[in-house]
This record gives sequence, structure tokens and C-alpha cells, in this order.
Amino acid sequence: LDPVTQTVCPASSVLFRVTATGDQPLYFMWQKNGVDIAGSNNDTLIIDPAGYADTAQYRCVVYNGCNADTSSAARLRIPYVYAGSDMSVCQNNPQVSLSGTAISASDIIWSGGNGTYSPGANSLNPVYTPTPSELAAGTLTLSINTTAGGLCTMISDPMTITFTPAPTANAGTDQNLCESDLPVLLNGTVVNAGGGEWTGGNGTFNPFNTSLTAAYNPTPAEIAAGSVTLTLTTTGI
Repeated sequence: LDPVTQTVCPASSVLFRVTATGDQPLYFMWQKNGVDIAGSNNDTLIIDPAGYADTAQYRCVVYNGCNADTSSAARLRIPYVYAGSDMSVCQNNPQVSLSGTAISASDIIWSGGNGTYSPGANSLNPVYTPTPSELAAGTLTLSINTTAGGLCTMISDPMTITFTPAPTANAGTDQNLCESDLPVLLNGTVVNAGGGEWTGGNGTFNPFNTSLTAAYNPTPAEIAAGSVTLTLTTTGI
């Protein structure tokens, strides 16, 4: 008689049993995913307490010195949920793409926070939109939960979201220059950003358009037009 597949709650006691007949004496060796389990030399295998690391396929090899036979494999399933790693998002782009994991579990629901889950809190991978007060608070903890189809008490796993201040860019004040004053000496600043990038115009930035204090050389057409608009955008968020 082969061992039977089981689904149990975390920290439960698990008993696998094999029944064998043949010339005595019979010897037993249990295997986990095909690898011998040291000391498992009986017709029963007890795992107590069982944790998620014990989820695997178990079988028993029975031999009597002349012949050997291997039982069918029985799977041990233990409900498991994982909310994902903690993350940081910018306050000006605060929608959070959650990525939950649920194994051998049902009735999944996200909890925590007063914002909205799209398409719903029962989705493994919803998008969470925080409330203004949650953004102002700076951090928020959400949890993925399961009742494992009623087999176990609720299993939960939390993750923390940190809302970082929104980046800002300041290109500086408008400048009125004579052609003899060129190039245009830029003096941009960025806050809560790794850097900035100048765009707009067809001229050249010296040394680069990623230098906040670049010198801009306008094209003849821009000089003839009388003006050019340059924009500084934050980068490296």
C-alpha cells in the first residue's frame, strides 16, 4: 500500500505510511524528492512539525536483501503565501503593482490600507492606489492572507511600501541675452533625483545635456527666431 498525498497546515504533524509484503526481514528507506532521508528506516515517516521547506514528494524503497521495490510518490502540500519584497515608490507616481504568491491555498485576499485594489483585493497581483493620508504618512504595510480553503487558520505575509518624496526640477529663471553673450550658461537643480536631463532646442550642450550646469549653444535658426525653450527633467529616480 502506497503512501497518500496530504495537504496540512503549517506546524502540523505528518505521518506517511507504506505497507509491504515479502520474505522477511524487510528494510525501509524513505526518500524526499528521490534523495534518501537519513534515519528513515521504518514503514512510517513522521515529519513534526511540518514547514514549507518540507513540501516535496515522498516515497519509500523496500528491500529484503534480494529484491527491492519502490512505492509511488506521495506529495506533501502546505499552504504558503508571500506578499513580495518591500518596495519604495515615488509619491508622484504612487500606484503599487503588487505581486503575491499563493501555493496550496485558496481564498486569497489583500488587507491593510484604505486605498483601492484593482481589479480587486482577491487578485494575486492587483494594483494598489494609496490614499493621500497614506502618502503623507510615508509608509504603509499591506498583507496577503489566505484561509487555505478552511483547512487552517488564516495565514498571512506582510510587505512594507515606502513612499519617497516626489522629485522636482528647476531649470532656473528665464534669460535674456545678446548674441555676443552666448553660449547660454544653464544652472539647473534637482531634488530627490539622481540627476537631470536638458531637452528642447536643436543646438548643443557642453559638456553634455545631462550636466545641470551645461553651456547651451543655440543654432543660427534659434538665434534668428529670437528664443528657444529648454526643459530640465529629473532622471535616476
